[in-house]
Amino acid sequence: MDAISDPAVRERVIRAIVVCDDGLEVVDALDLTPFEQRPPDAHAPPLSTWNALAPDARNLLLAVRRAADELLTLFPAPPDVSVAEPGTLDLDGAFDLLEQGSLPNLIRDKREDEIEDIVGNMRPDLTAEEVGRAIGTLAGMLQTDFLAFGQRLQNPRVVGDHWFLLAELQELRAKCAQCLEAVVATVLKAFTHEDLELVLPRYQSAARRGQRLRAAVVDLAFDVERLQQQAEEGGLGDHQAIRAALMFRLKEFAEQPTYALLRPLDKREFILFRQYLDALMPSRDRAQDLLREVEGFSKFLEVMRSINERVVLTRTDRIQAETVRMLLESEEDLQEVAPLLEQLYGRDRDLDVLIRRLRDRQPVEGGVLLDVVSGVHEHLRVMGAAW
Repeated sequence: MDAISDPAVRERVIRAIVVCDDGLEVVDALDLTPFEQRPPDAHAPPLSTWNALAPDARNLLLAVRRAADELLTLFPAPPDVSVAEPGTLDLDGAFDLLEQGSLPNLIRDKREDEIEDIVGNMRPDLTAEEVGRAIGTLAGMLQTDFLAFGQRLQNPRVVGDHWFLLAELQELRAKCAQCLEAVVATVLKAFTHEDLELVLPRYQSAARRGQRLRAAVVDLAFDVERLQQQAEEGGLGDHQAIRAALMFRLKEFAEQPTYALLRPLDKREFILFRQYLDALMPSRDRAQDLLREVEGFSKFLEVMRSINERVVLTRTDRIQAETVRMLLESEEDLQEVAPLLEQLYGRDRDLDVLIRRLRDRQPVEGGVLLDVVSGVHEHLRVMGAAW
């Protein structure tokens, strides 16, 4: 921070980072893991999950709202940036299912793009007013998130259903963390030349999060499909070995950081499948049942490839594919291109096969790889033109 010559500005920047750090500490304290690792007790009273999580959820909302208010005090938003006045958001009302009335329709589809643009457009030559505009926009997003959360609490199915409630709380937690991290990134980029990856390693773009999750899921799908084929070809004579291999691989997947990026409704499928495997007893009938369950889980993982439909991921993949294509056309060494190819892993099945061959140091023809990458790039280009 010594690079900031104005002591008053330096003090505001430091305070803003401290405010966000305090807010993120409360956000991180909302631990959903114990509730995600098991299905709800069928005999538990209604709202038991909500009653257990409500205090931490309330703390999150209060802490993030305080952070948003103080950030706007440090960096006031220009008049043309609409931000709710302090006190106009009734948090207690939200927890009473917002009996006071309806809320406006909320548009959330472009939220991540907006955050990416705000952080990406920050640079040291901007004025304090321009930084205030960015922070005001991010604070406004947080307040919109509070209202959206309160609106969805009006739905009895959300509050009363274990998995739907976890999904809403995870979304709220992720959005609060994303905005607070973006505020820190905005301030750092506007007033310093610090490397964000070094000073704020937890901040990742939406595209990077999507790439990491996609790669982890596709690797898992490949392993599950391979084990499924072994079960079919082996006549299920050694289905307990298949079961053990599946249990090990799923445990390994659940221990990866990317597991936290899964939605609770998707985690439910992983949890239920792992519980099924854990309870499976050896018998011929169970072997047939195992094959059916593995087939079903494999299809579920296939559906998860729909992550490729995210606009931000499609746009990033198109740029990446174009870069890789140009490198391949210049006859760059394939092992040098491999790290860039990894960011496209999961986008196309044929490309996935070639990437796995490169991982294993197996021979890959440059011309074949170029043809596949060119096809992927053209497909993404056409998709982009249709937006």
